[in-house]
Amino acid sequence: MARHASHRAVVGATLPRVIRHASEISDFVAIYWSDGRQPLSAQVKKGLAAAFAKFDGHELAECDRSGSVALRDVLFLCHPRPRDITQEVLWKQLADAPSDEALI
Repeated sequence: MARHASHRAVVGATLPRVIRHASEISDFVAIYWSDGRQPLSAQVKKGLAAAFAKFDGHELAECDRSGSVALRDVLFLCHPRPRDITQEVLWKQLADAPSDEALI
């Protein structure tokens, strides 16, 4: 859907509803880049940012980081806005943690 002009408008609203597990955020980007790395569309960034807001620290911490795209990298790509101070602290921990280190 993200690659077809006629469907792009609904991608931002659809991604957060489709993504059920925190690891699916990075899995989606890996699939998006399977044909070669390219910039994420604005609607994809919007959808991924909304999907980040669905998960708490425990769910983000149990994500498998051994994939080709780290959750931390997706955080930097889509720039989600935290809804409260707790989420802001959590995302800062994710951003500051090395890719191979688990969240506290």
